[in-house]
Amino acid sequence: MLMLTLMPEFEPFDTRLASRISALHSQIESLNLDLANRRRTAAQAAATKFRDGFLASSAALDVEPEARTLQTALDETSLQNLARLQAPKGWDERHEDIKMTWEDALAGLAQLKGTAAQAEGRGQKASEVLDYLEGR
Repeated sequence: MLMLTLMPEFEPFDTRLASRISALHSQIESLNLDLANRRRTAAQAAATKFRDGFLASSAALDVEPEARTLQTALDETSLQNLARLQAPKGWDERHEDIKMTWEDALAGLAQLKGTAAQAEGRGQKASEVLDYLEGR
């Protein structure tokens, strides 16, 4: 009997690859440290930013009453101007055309739904007949 012994083959040590792996491990450690620091400080930074924004908006609301009344008057004038605008000519006819198209589409969908239900029923009956005939 002939016995073969297999010797494992080894590649020479690659220093460039080892330094690359070492650099990647240090990068992972650095990123993990950065993530831990951000987790510790993120809540406080968000709370500070929210507080500053809230104080700024509160200060804006404490404006003098005359300025607020003037702004309200301007807003009411703008609303009145918008109310005076009229729909373009032919809008009523276009509106009716759109309405009729919508109603026709809905009626067509209802008809298709009924047709699909009938086809499903016929298919079910056909499969029952086939099952009966195969069982004979």
